[in-house]
Amino acid sequence: MARWDGFALDIPTHPALDQPWAELMAAWDDDTAHARFLEAAATADALDVAAARYRQRRQADRDDLKAQKGLERAATLAQRLYQMRARSERPPKAPVVLRVFGTLCAGLILIAAIWVLVVAVRSH
Repeated sequence: MARWDGFALDIPTHPALDQPWAELMAAWDDDTAHARFLEAAATADALDVAAARYRQRRQADRDDLKAQKGLERAATLAQRLYQMRARSERPPKAPVVLRVFGTLCAGLILIAAIWVLVVAVRSH
């Protein structure tokens, strides 16, 4: 584990982020440039690539606060994006009236089944 910091990892790439990353590198201290880059990454569904690039930059310079903030923003955006997707993919909830009606029907079926068993046992 002591040598993990020096372990070379391939940084993921995405063609839609090559140009925005180059533009960001040219204007690193501009917060608007960071916002544009992260917007491009979110649009391209490549926030993981954006986070990897920020991580690489932070590893090269541990004191780079822009890289740290960019990494945190990329992670936060990815989390929000996937939460929204998960919510949109869930089937809609049934209205309360239908849920109550379904529960009552299931209860009536259970009571009827128990009654049939009791009648069947008594007749033998």
